[in-house]
Amino acid sequence: MTKFYTSVDSSVSHIDGIEIVKDVIKMIKLAIENPLIVFTTETDFFHDQLQTGIDEALEKLRERPVDEQMFASMMKDCLSAIVVVLERQYKRYFGIDVTDQLRKETESASCHNIDAEELMGMFSAAKEHAPNATLCYLS
Repeated sequence: MTKFYTSVDSSVSHIDGIEIVKDVIKMIKLAIENPLIVFTTETDFFHDQLQTGIDEALEKLRERPVDEQMFASMMKDCLSAIVVVLERQYKRYFGIDVTDQLRKETESASCHNIDAEELMGMFSAAKEHAPNATLCYLS
């Protein structure tokens, strides 16, 4: 997720984000065909190199389970559910005809809503701190 949740200076454009999600779905579908590949792959679903040998949590997650057949079945179900959710959430985006004008108009749009979440958190904290105070509203 660090590919999307980055600073404004190094962020992915909104349109490019759609293409990244399409590619991730393809990668997940490949993993559905062979769920045990998660133990041997060197890259994640975003094609980024995994930090094997460095990340202790990742190493624990990559340990083979006792019952590989059950793991494969469960992993296949989980990955299939992820594909269903992503395809449902991005359904409208996948049908968009990307033109140069659309790309230009959306180049400043974020791929995430972290700024809105941060603002709502600040508003919520202010309301909790002083529930009877009048807060300014900017439209």
